[in-house]
Amino acid sequence: MKQKLQNLVLIGFVFILFAFGTVLNGFNQKSRLFKTFVKKDFTDTNLKNQNECVLVKTLMLNDWFSISEIHKGSYETFFNRLVSEIVDRTAIPKNKLLKLSDEELSSIALTYRFLLDSKIKSIGALKLMSQQDLLQILIKINKEQIIKINSEFEFLSMDENLKIAYQWWLPLKNAPLILQINEIDVNKSHFQVKDNLGFATEVLRIVKADEVDYKYLGVYHSMISTNHFELYLAGSNDLKTWMRITNLGNRSHQGDIKKWGTGYVLVNEEDKVEGANNIRVRYYASYNKLSINAPEYSTGLTRQFSKYAEGTPDIREIKGDSPENSHLLIGFHYFNKGDVDYQAIGILKNFTNWKAWKDDISNKNIIAMGFKGNIGARSSFKSFDKTFVLQEAQLEKHDFSKWRLLIGDGAFYTQLNLKTPKGAISFANPGVTEMGEEEFVITTFLPSEGNRRQEKGQLLYISKIKITTTR
Repeated sequence: MKQKLQNLVLIGFVFILFAFGTVLNGFNQKSRLFKTFVKKDFTDTNLKNQNECVLVKTLMLNDWFSISEIHKGSYETFFNRLVSEIVDRTAIPKNKLLKLSDEELSSIALTYRFLLDSKIKSIGALKLMSQQDLLQILIKINKEQIIKINSEFEFLSMDENLKIAYQWWLPLKNAPLILQINEIDVNKSHFQVKDNLGFATEVLRIVKADEVDYKYLGVYHSMISTNHFELYLAGSNDLKTWMRITNLGNRSHQGDIKKWGTGYVLVNEEDKVEGANNIRVRYYASYNKLSINAPEYSTGLTRQFSKYAEGTPDIREIKGDSPENSHLLIGFHYFNKGDVDYQAIGILKNFTNWKAWKDDISNKNIIAMGFKGNIGARSSFKSFDKTFVLQEAQLEKHDFSKWRLLIGDGAFYTQLNLKTPKGAISFANPGVTEMGEEEFVITTFLPSEGNRRQEKGQLLYISKIKITTTR
């Protein structure tokens, strides 16, 4: 009897342990599920960096975050800000936005931007629109502009309809601007530009300097030997004659320069080890310092997205009053998987802290235009508070006759068709500099492939660029 009692107690104890374990395991599973749910909004993705890239570029394009705010921000900051802006500007509820992917949020924000910029909808009208309303208005205007089976657009996403809308609206809206850039006045152009020593000024980038010696300064490179370039500084007063001032670096090329106060910011690609290109950023306190290549700051940027190469930098924006209190927005390319060049953007804080993001929006849209090769150098300019980007892109890999120039807003683009006296078709490495009101100097490099012998090399021409306000 005593043995049976002991057995019953033991069985009861085991049962209690089993029941307690089951409850505890269930609690732990719920706890894990709860933790996973809490994290899901921000970190439950293997593409966090890619998604962050989309958010960052969208916030920049919509002017909803400054570059200093972006530099100090995080994925959570970007996500919350984008959701908050959409909630404030449309009728889409927050709980619905939280269920969307980063790409879907970007599409909504960029659609809002398009409808506002095109004057198709007002701020007040957009405030009353749902996500479905935004999609339907895109479908409606695409049907009106493009002769296709009307039902076709109904099956496309907001992102796809937005891409189609920009295909017809961008060239229509900017037709006068595109015409002005395409038309090259033979009396205001210079082909095969060289310096006073007879060296080609390859990939010339110009800044209006207004120094005592020279009105204009330019940075360019020349090939010393196979795959070996040197970067130079030259000055000019007429944009035709260029006097070399100094050497800006061995194994350096693809430079860009901007004036900042009384000093200068210089960026360039360098390959101190051949085949391992990276970007260098320098600051010169004065023209005198620049003329002897004596920078106060010189920072080499660590490659972010490619173990092979990152380069063709351009200076998009400079904020701050000194290098110690500054933010520089820099565009560049990365050699994606050792295959083709794609676009990226980065922000350098105080010449020491570098953060960068792939420009997935531009890359995706340019690839969709049929460009299968490199998407490389670019140059931006402002006219009447509108920002435009000249962008090079290659239709086919490894074919230098397939380089074309595009113009766009930094996300969506249309192709240019520059007209030269000899009918050049291949254009690369664009640069654009404001000379005065509505007047710009444009530079582009013409490869040997696809162009006549008389027009290959560096081209420089003056263009009157007047932005119209018509829809």
